Amino acid sequence: KEGSANLFINRGAAWWTDGKQKRIFFGTMRGRLYSIDPANGRAVWRISAGRTLSAGAGADGSVVVVGSDKGDVLAFDANGTALWATKVGSEVISPPKTAEGTVVVFSGGGRVYGLSTKDGSRRWVYQRANPPLIVRNYAGAVIERGGVFFGTAGGRLLGLDLATGTVGWEAAIATPK
Repeated sequence: KEGSANLFINRGAAWWTDGKQKRIFFGTMRGRLYSIDPANGRAVWRISAGRTLSAGAGADGSVVVVGSDKGDVLAFDANGTALWATKVGSEVISPPKTAEGTVVVFSGGGRVYGLSTKDGSRRWVYQRANPPLIVRNYAGAVIERGGVFFGTAGGRLLGLDLATGTVGWEAAIATPK
């Protein structure tokens, strides 16, 4: 048992399966990463990420990814073994999303990064100028059919190509006042 302050879940958990095993992963503000068996709610393992985690976990069949308040992006396998670490421009503000060999990470500086799930290398970066005053987007993105879909400060909805980060379309959904 750990103190409740250490168990503060950082904005979301991730579902993971390899077709045989199933797990739920989440991180805490104090840098702990947990693997939970959804059949019984018990911890399979817990590790220290060695950094303050600023967003929830993201996972697919090959990798579990978390981000820090200093812009670190950390990847682990399903057993909690560190795979790679890389940096983005500033604090990771929403749970990383993973699909088709790409990890999508949102940073506090208004950038969206596409990183390789294999080694964390940068595949692409999308940047948009933020208005002077914004409300942070902790929701992140939806990844579907090779696209990354998300809303921006300033009331826009974007669809990017997951493999390249190229803007496929952009639509106004609200007009800032």
